[in-house]
Amino acid sequence: LLLASAAGGALVSPIALVLLWPALALAIVAFAYAGAGVKVFQKSADGSVPLASRLLLWPYRVGAKINLWAWTRTLPPRVPVADGVFLGRFPDAAEVDRFGTVIDLAAELERPRYAPGRWESF
Repeated sequence: LLLASAAGGALVSPIALVLLWPALALAIVAFAYAGAGVKVFQKSADGSVPLASRLLLWPYRVGAKINLWAWTRTLPPRVPVADGVFLGRFPDAAEVDRFGTVIDLAAELERPRYAPGRWESF
């Protein structure tokens, strides 16, 4: 219904056409959370995301990164849980090389570009 309204508005105003992209991206994410699952994000086991998914979901991913930054900017990047095991926020490219392996459970966020080290996404 939201997409139909946005598409109808695009016929009336060019601004509505610009808003159609975020509406489509959010509709796809809603579809994923409604039961389609993490495959909607097309994230591979190494944390990379295909260009098509990156472009289509770009409005959502920008919002997710802003939200991530807003909630975690004052938190430490990692907290030791056991010897050699850390729990923390989503690492940026500069922090990744401090870990032997990053276990990634965030389907919405892609591995930082040029991040060294081993990365496992689930």
